[in-house]
Amino acid sequence: MAIDARCAHCNADTEDIAHCLRDGPHALALWFRLGFNCIHDFFIADLHAWIKTNALGNIATSFLAGLWEQWCWKNDSVIGRVNRDINSALRRISFLELDWYAFVVNNHVFSREKKTMIWSHPPEGFMKLNTDGSRSSSSQRLGFGGVIRNDSGDWIIGFSGNGSTRYILKAELLAIFRGLSLSWDKGYRKIICESDPSEAVKLIGSETVSSFHEHAILLANIIALLQRDWIVYVKHTYREANFPADFFAKLGVEQLEACKVWTTPLLESPWLCFLMLQEQFT
Repeated sequence: MAIDARCAHCNADTEDIAHCLRDGPHALALWFRLGFNCIHDFFIADLHAWIKTNALGNIATSFLAGLWEQWCWKNDSVIGRVNRDINSALRRISFLELDWYAFVVNNHVFSREKKTMIWSHPPEGFMKLNTDGSRSSSSQRLGFGGVIRNDSGDWIIGFSGNGSTRYILKAELLAIFRGLSLSWDKGYRKIICESDPSEAVKLIGSETVSSFHEHAILLANIIALLQRDWIVYVKHTYREANFPADFFAKLGVEQLEACKVWTTPLLESPWLCFLMLQEQFT
């Protein structure tokens, strides 16, 4: 136990719980590297409300893993162990998240054939785009997101965002539109697009979408994309095989940016290592 009440790292007069877990220099660096600076009021909320809101929110797993890592770092520094550097901390957080995610998946009671539950590699030469939309039960905000991987299952790129809509279907269509646009811009010309909302997939594949449909313009934009000179298959998949896209969609609900592209999962945002979990089931 530390004898001096001051922070040994920044000489703050009193190192209270908030300083230890959120406001101190090491904690600030950790939360910024994890991307929590994008969340409104994250660094100014009352401590009790801060913990409760984020521990029950859409990115609770990342928050709780970060909280545990910061607490362990503080204890190690007090008893004189070698200080944990930020990059090592981010890797440990990633492993904690993967362990939790694996526990959730492995203890889920599936009613469908297991073979339909897992992410599968696309054919050789193809990229696979997984997309999803999400709604916050507390704020009713909507988000969308997705990930692109190659035929070896390697991470290529991800995205998350939100839009001014109250319709979950529109968020799901936005995810497909943004994902296809990103794929085209990156030069990928063979794409398998998977989305677990079956209604969105059916609308895109329909030949008779009314011009009076509430999302007619967005659907027309998606169809225009599909008609470009490339090979794209849009398919339905089950949610259990779409966890990373679902995660990004939930992230989109919370972030301030309208759309963010994630290019470096290990350095920019370790929780994107959720993608690696898919390899456990292939």
